[in-house]
Amino acid sequence: MVLSFAVIFIGVRSYREQVAQGSLSFGKALQAGLLMALISSCCYTLAWLCINHFFYPNFADDYMAHEMNRLRLSGAAEAVMQQKMKMLEEYKSMTANPLVNALITFTEPLPVGFVVALVSAAVLRKKAANP
Repeated sequence: MVLSFAVIFIGVRSYREQVAQGSLSFGKALQAGLLMALISSCCYTLAWLCINHFFYPNFADDYMAHEMNRLRLSGAAEAVMQQKMKMLEEYKSMTANPLVNALITFTEPLPVGFVVALVSAAVLRKKAANP
């Protein structure tokens, strides 16, 4: 995910050189980077929703089975396994709503994109040269 957001750095640099004529404030760089992160997060969300709906519709069930098997193999107590199963059932019922699923999926890459946009803005800011 961090590698895919490297495009933000390249995009902000390109914006600085081609649109802003070589100078860019921190605020404008951050604004451009955040817009790129939002667009990228939307693409990620749409891709995951399509994959989840068309190619892997039983993801939640498979994930629950995997987690329960992992707990069983680790020798977890029955109370811990029941608590985990309850939590997984809540997650499954919550993500059954496509809007909630989209919002949860959208929040996965967004923090990483925000950090990359922040770092890119700090590194790529450049004051205009005085004539």
